[in-house]
Amino acid sequence: MNAELICVGSELLSGKIVNTNSQFISKKLAQLGHTCKRQFIVDDNKARVSALVKSSVANCDILIISGGLGPTNDDITKEAVCEALGLELYENAKLKNHIETFFKQLGKTPTQNNFKQATAPKNATIFKNDKGTACGLGIEYSSKAIILLPGPPKELTHMFNTYVVPYLQKFDSKNVVTHTLSVFGMGESAIETALKPLMVSGGPVIATYCKENECDISITATATTKDEAEQICSNTIFKIKSILGDVIYGTDSISLAQEVVNMLRKAGLKIATAESCTGGMLSSSLTSVSGASDTVELGILAYSNRIKNEALSVPQDVLLEEGAISAETAMYLAKNVRILSGADIGVGITGNAGPTAQENKPVGLVYIAIADKNNYCIKKLELPLSYSRDRIRDYATLSALDLVRKYVLARPNSLANMRSHDDDFYFDEQAETLSATVSEEKFAIFEVDENYNFEDVEPDIVERKSDAIIDINSFLTFADVKNPEFLNTCKQFVFKHWIKLVSVFMVLALIISSTVLVSNFTHENHQINLIEDAREQFNLDDASTNEATGTFSVFDFLASKNSDIKAWIKIDGTEIDNPVYQADDNKYYQTHNMLKQKSRFGALFFNSNNTIETDSHSKNLTIYGHNTTNGIMFGGLDEYRSLSFYKNHSKIRLKTLYFQNEYIIFAVFVTNADPDDDNGNIFNYAKSDFASQDEFAKFISEAKKRSVINVPVDITPQDEILTLSTHSDEFDNARFVVMAKRIITPNEINHSKNATLNPNAKYPQAWYDKNGLSGYKEQNSSSDQDTVSSELSSIIDSSVVSDELSSDELSSTDGSDISSQPDSSTEPTTVCTHAYSDKYENKDEHGHTYICKLCNQTVVENHIFTLERVEPGYYCSPPTCLSPALYFKSCVCGIKGTETFKYGDPLNYHTPVLTIYNSDGQYHWNPCQTSGCTERINLTEHTYDENGMCICTHTASSTE
Repeated sequence: MNAELICVGSELLSGKIVNTNSQFISKKLAQLGHTCKRQFIVDDNKARVSALVKSSVANCDILIISGGLGPTNDDITKEAVCEALGLELYENAKLKNHIETFFKQLGKTPTQNNFKQATAPKNATIFKNDKGTACGLGIEYSSKAIILLPGPPKELTHMFNTYVVPYLQKFDSKNVVTHTLSVFGMGESAIETALKPLMVSGGPVIATYCKENECDISITATATTKDEAEQICSNTIFKIKSILGDVIYGTDSISLAQEVVNMLRKAGLKIATAESCTGGMLSSSLTSVSGASDTVELGILAYSNRIKNEALSVPQDVLLEEGAISAETAMYLAKNVRILSGADIGVGITGNAGPTAQENKPVGLVYIAIADKNNYCIKKLELPLSYSRDRIRDYATLSALDLVRKYVLARPNSLANMRSHDDDFYFDEQAETLSATVSEEKFAIFEVDENYNFEDVEPDIVERKSDAIIDINSFLTFADVKNPEFLNTCKQFVFKHWIKLVSVFMVLALIISSTVLVSNFTHENHQINLIEDAREQFNLDDASTNEATGTFSVFDFLASKNSDIKAWIKIDGTEIDNPVYQADDNKYYQTHNMLKQKSRFGALFFNSNNTIETDSHSKNLTIYGHNTTNGIMFGGLDEYRSLSFYKNHSKIRLKTLYFQNEYIIFAVFVTNADPDDDNGNIFNYAKSDFASQDEFAKFISEAKKRSVINVPVDITPQDEILTLSTHSDEFDNARFVVMAKRIITPNEINHSKNATLNPNAKYPQAWYDKNGLSGYKEQNSSSDQDTVSSELSSIIDSSVVSDELSSDELSSTDGSDISSQPDSSTEPTTVCTHAYSDKYENKDEHGHTYICKLCNQTVVENHIFTLERVEPGYYCSPPTCLSPALYFKSCVCGIKGTETFKYGDPLNYHTPVLTIYNSDGQYHWNPCQTSGCTERINLTEHTYDENGMCICTHTASSTE
């Protein structure tokens, strides 16, 4: 289909920002099989935008407009589009709710102009903005699609990938598949010339997209089925590879560095680098890849001749006669950094990146060497003078990576023309030149001068396997101790040059520490990017299922990357928005990320004992994750110590492969992983299943006793639990735990509003020892309460107490919504911060007054409602009968509530299953589904279909 693009924004015309949206949208449209015929950039002028819209709608099938959806007066895109199409804007409830929710999560209040973004034409499709307030719109007009997108690239790209791509697919009945081949070492014009027969053959669409030093080839196939489109792509990829050969380094690859690291890991090889003109770019590109720690041993930036000579033993006569920019210098850099580090491969790079000639060597001249234990190979680059300094360094880095890639591919054989260390050095400067525009690479050959005495290099480098740490004693240790004269010479050298040697060691230590810092930073960025990419692909609200597997289709992409995927967890307004995995060993995902790459951040993962199946799952699902300082994984989970944070983020959303639930958090506590930290005791908060209701009740009671917040949520034997666990810095081996119950009725989430702080939460003994307290005290009197409050006052921040322990929040917590119930009590509710449980003793006959066992205070409740049938002798009918509400709230004192409930809403009441049991051919009895209940429920005499489903309209019948 033909498409056109309009980018709105005066800042685009002024050159203040780069229009990356245009390139992104064009590329995406091509991948989807659509052709972008025209593109426009227009300022924030309503009349000009409207005129462009009218013109484009008349000439295309798909019109995409980006920008101008903000809240200010110059954001006029929606108004201009509606004017052009003759449509009106109306307030949209969905958009208004999105804006209110967005600001609420930020803890702010939207201003009136923000609600300008809450308007849309009737029947428009809303594209949710997961990263901002400006939602996108899809307008179907005269069989054409007009799509409005926000301007910020981060918002636009996520919205397009997540919501617009599926929207566009309904305008095309065919399936589109796109794959990308990555190329290095061949220019765009040469690629197009070689592939011209394929490009004009009428097959799949082949397009080239060239970056500064690399090229991508996209292959887009369209067919009636996805499998057919995949097959067409596969056939074309095979033909392209047969034409271009090994200049193609990957299919759907992230980068050349990623490919090289993966190949090295798979081959079990380690690499070391010594760089001059590239300034550490090679080692940086390698260490930016997750898992590089398994392959990268050492990276040295040897910029000066002094470091080349003293740290890497490049002979002084070579530096003086051949120069630092020479094939022989590159050879020594590669060979000696490999020896120094004990790696399998050494790579050396030296050259002139500009801006002026050096050593009478032109700008753009670069030598790259690779060395293993037995052989060497050199590549010479003569890059054009038009290349900038940065481009030369980047091209040299990519060339080095590509040389390593080809070396690994050639194993177990060597690269063609590699020469042994034992042969004479030889390098033909004229015959072995590689231009940036040449596609077939030639590898220089050289041999080591057999007359060169390696032991004469000062300081000596000896073939050894060790860490990348240089110690002068190691030189002496490996010397020939049988030769006293040689040993004495070495000692004299040490005393003569000790200042110089110390300087070298300090420089090397700085290089190594800098490399570690760069590695940590790039590793962290890679981890964040992985999660961001997954978030862009995953839609938590997508309920479509895979017919073949019975799982939610939205997991298919993640499962193709890692079959251990089990769920996605999200807590709105926090950074917890991640996939969850499961392995047989709970330690695996502590050290591996979502792609099973080695990672110190790991991934979120279920307890290996948890069962997560189609028709059954564990009573308590436990998810573990690292408590990182940068907020990813479960970093920030311990913010639930704050009552205000809890109230704003009390709901957890969990979507497993088979089911989707929401949970309300009811307990937050610190516990111990080592029994020695709590007098030999340990709370097994990760217990998956329970032998009895009593065991489950004790488990919940213990969790509530430990919780730093009191939440008025009743937990029944039928409830399902979700537990989150991470490391805590409260003491060694401490764990921070958040526990939640599955939400059955929507109003349960409102209980979080009545949460209070628990001034007597139970901690492990190690916590009390660290804070100078004696230990946990069971409170039986008000004096105990005073003692504990006094002891804790030094631990709890006074500002938190005044903010979060306010008097209006210190109310009774019996689990009912007191504010919505009629009040027949004349006595005010007594202040008591303890959750309603077995800590209370009944005092009066109606159950309105209790004595708290912990603080010995009398607690006066308003009305404690239970659920009763509308009329005695009537039972709720099955859900297939579409019965009306048959239950109401009733207090033991006789007061009745007004709210009624439909079948299935009441908790702790008999719930019949759908299996039919006949009795005398007249009554139908179903067993109660409530755990532990043996009662049978009389339904009525109904008419059933062949599957046993009720098809009549009866709602209830009298019991016998």
